[in-house]
Amino acid sequence: MNAVDLAFTPALEQARLIREKQVSPLELTQLYLDRIERLNPQLGAYVT
Repeated sequence: MNAVDLAFTPALEQARLIREKQVSPLELTQLYLDRIERLNPQLGAYVT
């Protein structure tokens, strides 16, 4: 499964993938942090 598919996978399915060790919690967190970093300049959704 590629990063885009994983990002749009429902949370229950992501939890199953973590339980079955197909993806780690760290990998999933990093995926979302990378997406935020890449997309936030266009969206302005996160302000620090």
